[in-house]
Amino acid sequence: MHIFFSHSSRDKALIRELKTYFPHWLTPWIDEDRLLFGSDLELSLRNAINTDVDYVVLFLGTEAVDSPWVKREIEWALAREDDANRVILLPVLLVDVRDRLHDLGLADRLTL
Repeated sequence: MHIFFSHSSRDKALIRELKTYFPHWLTPWIDEDRLLFGSDLELSLRNAINTDVDYVVLFLGTEAVDSPWVKREIEWALAREDDANRVILLPVLLVDVRDRLHDLGLADRLTL
């Protein structure tokens, strides 16, 4: 199973640590591990979300809710959910940003 980690660069250290706890059969897709030098960033991220992963785990902290990149990744994941007719996007709140979920189109979403 492949999982895309959507996060703010501010939370990169936490993401690096978290991935060490995942079992071997769960493959995290993290930009610094997967992007090749010279890659088209937007195209690579969109392709990963649309075709390369089974789920998108969205780590939301105060910087992530304002990040243009995270917002794009949310849009792509929600569009994929519509196409697949199943849940793809799994939000994890690093801090209490529940009041901002509506702005991200995630107001009715259960969060961890």
